[in-house]
Amino acid sequence: MCRLGGDEFVVIIPNCGDPRVVGVLVDSMLARLAEPFEISDHRLHLGGSAGIAIAPATARAPTS
Repeated sequence: MCRLGGDEFVVIIPNCGDPRVVGVLVDSMLARLAEPFEISDHRLHLGGSAGIAIAPATARAPTS
């Protein structure tokens, strides 16, 4: 996982080309993010959104 910007993150799942598996993982991550939590007696609620990109099995690593 890496952080791209203030509120943008990337999760890389190597060797997983099944959109259903990735979809279940993303749904699970967003559900956990949506659970309320407390900081200093304040209940906070967050939300998120996600996009999924899957490289084809024939993709190659970038070359320089």
